[in-house]
Amino acid sequence: MVGESGSGKSTLARAILRLEDADSGAAFWKGQDLLAMSPAALLGVRRQIQMVFQDPTQSLNPRMSVYQLISEGWDIHRLMPDRSERQVRVRQLLEQVGLSPEHASRYPHQFSGGQRQRIAIARALALEPELIICDEAVSALDVSIRAQVIALLDDLRERLGISFLFIAHDTGVVRDFADTVIVMKAGEIVERGPTEQIFSAPSHPYTQRLLAAALDPDPDVQAQRRLLATAQA
Repeated sequence: MVGESGSGKSTLARAILRLEDADSGAAFWKGQDLLAMSPAALLGVRRQIQMVFQDPTQSLNPRMSVYQLISEGWDIHRLMPDRSERQVRVRQLLEQVGLSPEHASRYPHQFSGGQRQRIAIARALALEPELIICDEAVSALDVSIRAQVIALLDDLRERLGISFLFIAHDTGVVRDFADTVIVMKAGEIVERGPTEQIFSAPSHPYTQRLLAAALDPDPDVQAQRRLLATAQA
């Protein structure tokens, strides 16, 4: 999902999980409207849909160890009561996101931004979700670290079969990662379709301007985008 700042991307993501109240509409998950669910039913769905936020510094409680952060969901959903089993699983999850099992006893402030985001991903994976919503999950990271986290998400998608709703303003990252693209402007979806179609032949003038403003390593592609956007202006 792409769009300029203030287009409603994060609001939509938070509304899907009922972290914000929607004024109207519906959001269907497996045939059920998330916006009409009772709190008890929604709790069960939240095991299936997890979220990774933009800033892990704010989303990870600094007073909790990595072990506590990753295992907290099991307490909420009354899963895995055996402590030794939890310790094994936490170590596995840390390894799965490219961290060391020894990191379980440390606290968020002892890690870099990229490492904290890996902890947030491990926390999301702990409940074995089917969908992870990544709300600008790499935008605050350095370019090299961003590429590493994207590669991690792509590997998890391939190995675990997890789907991602990936929210970003960096169209280059979206082009490399996404299968389908949704374009938002002023709280509305103005265009959607397969990634290659959106990037090679955008139909909405806003999408054309958005892509024209993004840099492309191929100068011919960049020139063509700007020419198209100018013609539609």
